[in-house]
Amino acid sequence: MTVTFRPALGQLYDPMRERLPEAMTWRLSPQDVELLIAVPGPTAEEVAATHGRLGRARFAFIERPNVLVLCHRFGMGGWGVQPWQAVRQDHPDRYPPGLPAAERFPIHVYLADSRTGRVLAHGLTSWPKEFAAPLQEAIERHVAGPQDDAAADVELEELLQRYPDSGRLVRDRAPFTCTATLVSAP
Repeated sequence: MTVTFRPALGQLYDPMRERLPEAMTWRLSPQDVELLIAVPGPTAEEVAATHGRLGRARFAFIERPNVLVLCHRFGMGGWGVQPWQAVRQDHPDRYPPGLPAAERFPIHVYLADSRTGRVLAHGLTSWPKEFAAPLQEAIERHVAGPQDDAAADVELEELLQRYPDSGRLVRDRAPFTCTATLVSAP
């Protein structure tokens, strides 16, 4: 089941569902990027970090042949890791996803309580061209090339087995990183 992003704060993502899975997802479109983080009972610190009150956001990505991994860190929290595959996008007939051509474009970060489905924070940031350009190239390679879902699972599992600490994964394997200001979205 696909849930629609862009909810107002405090609104349910999917009114038919009381709970969201504890997870992170990222969706790309030609207009923006949406990152949904759903955890049970987010702390006040996690809410403040998503609103940009606890320092800058950090992002990194790792490309494997069948999967891209977006990494993010807000405030003083740890690194979050989320895979992406072109073959798993909602509307493959309307894809490729791409990233906007502009040098900077919006990155919407939503923090939801997975127990209630309520959005508790919505932050907004952007990636610099030096980060977005190589990410765009990686996405285009994934969209253009054959994708193997089973191979993606193996590639991701190998990364996570070798680097169970996400901070070390970013430090040792992420060739592209950036820092960005995260602000509370209206």
